[in-house]
Amino acid sequence: MQKLPPGFIDIHSHLLPVQDGPKDMGQAIQALRIAEETNITDMILTPHYYSGDRGYDQRHILDTFERLKSEIARNGLKIRVYLGNECVVDEKLVDDLQSGKALTLNHSEYVLCEFPYLQIPCNYQSIIYSLIDKGYLPIIAHPERNAFIDKYQHCIMELRYNGCMIQMNAGSILGKYGRGIRKNSFRFLKEKLCDFIATDAHSDRIRVADVLYQSMIWINKLADKEYLIKIIVKNPVNILNKGNYLAERD
Repeated sequence: MQKLPPGFIDIHSHLLPVQDGPKDMGQAIQALRIAEETNITDMILTPHYYSGDRGYDQRHILDTFERLKSEIARNGLKIRVYLGNECVVDEKLVDDLQSGKALTLNHSEYVLCEFPYLQIPCNYQSIIYSLIDKGYLPIIAHPERNAFIDKYQHCIMELRYNGCMIQMNAGSILGKYGRGIRKNSFRFLKEKLCDFIATDAHSDRIRVADVLYQSMIWINKLADKEYLIKIIVKNPVNILNKGNYLAERD
């Protein structure tokens, strides 16, 4: 199996066996093994969070995360995992982050923010800028897949200009979500609008972590090496460092 550059950090994945992630611990370990075999050294696991979800149980999330770490060690894997949320942008997000109901990425200031697929809230700007005013660093998850942003691309450009960062899915580059989304992802890379590439992996069969290697062929064609290293190593390691984790890189 071909390998990615050493030290790759995946900031967006759903490999914790909860919600729409792996069906059990065994499948989670297999998915993480695939990630490790492609030289992903660190993964942030980001279960979905939205304020109205009555089924969300943070204690269960935390307990499952600790059990997964034990299983990683028991199975001899070396991949390091961290916790966060993929947070739907709504009016309660700032309060939920401040109260600890919603999680930042690895206890850092970075918040992975998700918009609904077909639209974005009419007050999305005030919510995002409130996050920034409170000291958070919003990362917009896979905007290349959002139908509203596809039609009104100036919206995402304005957010990025004013302090947001952009995370793009590796699968988008490969055309796994359609031609239009792939076209958007190419544009983001050519214009250096993307800050992170992530797997958004859900199991050992759905959005598998090895999409990163496959996407590297296209990224190498569309981006120079300096920019490539920035979005797959330097920017992600900043999240780990801000979470008080000092990674030893090769």
